[in-house]
Amino acid sequence: MRDQNRFLSDLKMSVEKAKIRLSSATKASIMPATPLIDDLGMTIYIDVEITREQFEEIITPLVKRSISVCKEAIEYSDYPEDMIDVVLLVGGSSQIPLVQQKVKEAFGAEKVIVHPRPMYAVAEGAAIASVPGLVEKVGTVSRDYCIELVNDPRHKLIKQGDILPVKTTHTFRTEADGQSLIHFKFYSPELEINNRDDERIGDMWLALDKAYPKGTEILVTAELDEKNGSLQTTAILKNDPSVRVSCSLSTGGQDESISLEVEATIKQLNEDGNLTEHGVQEVYRIAGETVKAANQIKTQDGNTHQDRANAAKEKSQELKRFADDDYDTAEFFIRYFKFITGECDFLLSLSQKGRLETLSKDLENAIARHAKGDIQKLCEDAKRELDNLPEKVSLILACRDGVSKAHQIEPSKARIMAGKLSQMIDAMRREDGREAQRLFEELAEGIRPYLDRDIPTSNNSIATGLTR
Repeated sequence: MRDQNRFLSDLKMSVEKAKIRLSSATKASIMPATPLIDDLGMTIYIDVEITREQFEEIITPLVKRSISVCKEAIEYSDYPEDMIDVVLLVGGSSQIPLVQQKVKEAFGAEKVIVHPRPMYAVAEGAAIASVPGLVEKVGTVSRDYCIELVNDPRHKLIKQGDILPVKTTHTFRTEADGQSLIHFKFYSPELEINNRDDERIGDMWLALDKAYPKGTEILVTAELDEKNGSLQTTAILKNDPSVRVSCSLSTGGQDESISLEVEATIKQLNEDGNLTEHGVQEVYRIAGETVKAANQIKTQDGNTHQDRANAAKEKSQELKRFADDDYDTAEFFIRYFKFITGECDFLLSLSQKGRLETLSKDLENAIARHAKGDIQKLCEDAKRELDNLPEKVSLILACRDGVSKAHQIEPSKARIMAGKLSQMIDAMRREDGREAQRLFEELAEGIRPYLDRDIPTSNNSIATGLTR
């Protein structure tokens, strides 16, 4: 291993010497003093000749990239290229003929000067800059800082090249009527050789105090300075500055994990597309309470309020339960059984009514305890009870489901059907079979046209974005 390290060290020195020699000669040799030892312990002496042409072919992509970086620096400096008088080449690479040639082609031969002491120029510049008061130092922003908008996925808040410290304020608008939650997503794309690596640097949520109309104005302020490298952001409701949130964008922490959970749950609910208007408002309520608690987790000195963290976590779990199919099924059985034991109790035996009431309570308790395993088992029991209901109860439930479907298509007609359903149940309770049969036939006739019709696709979704 020691011989191998020595070989690598000698090889590096030999390559460096060859590179320097090729600045004045057309070819050079790479001959490290230490031989290479192969897997069998045999010594292999290295003696490779490289021409300037081969060397230039190897470094050409790096030279082009360096010139591209220089062009970008000029672009962000707010000075046009024709205002640049001199391009000063410093450092060892400035001695390479190809570097000098390409820089002259890019900026003009008359502007390019090679420093007389290229190996010392950087050190001399650092020494001059370190003298107090001699040089005015100006810091600039090294990359763009962007926010995601509905109609502009990377809207720039702070631009690369802006002078530090920098503070900007922008006005955005809510994307939908009834919106009461805003998700701010911040990015800082880093320029690569041929592409941009979109780096999401943080999130911020603002829960509004009520539902607002589309186009409600939100002010977003972004700040950067030399001392604090992270982006400082503040968002306020323009017509009520007391509704606000501030954040120092950094990675990690319970508040960030909760933010990601809320985002994922809302995305899932929107993709499922099963939300009613009431369901959307429930999500806004639960998610709003979640982010309000999450926004208070961190203290000003960076510590954690554990009680607020626990509250935010509990609210996040409540939002997950709202979106969970097992919880949804459990809620379905609870609603069904309460309707059956309340409206159809006269058709049940005492033992069956008792089982349904017990199942409802057990399901409610399992939901309160977040006992997913118990919920799944109880739902299986509930399905068996549902399959074993008396025929008349099943008939009432089928009518009820038909009225519910009609309500999603034509609510006004469905209200008339709901009235007939109540009258039919009342007739059955009075044991007036003839009246119950008449009402059933009328109800069935009214429901039948809706059974094969598609329910209109729900346009209800949870909007959390902003527009320009």
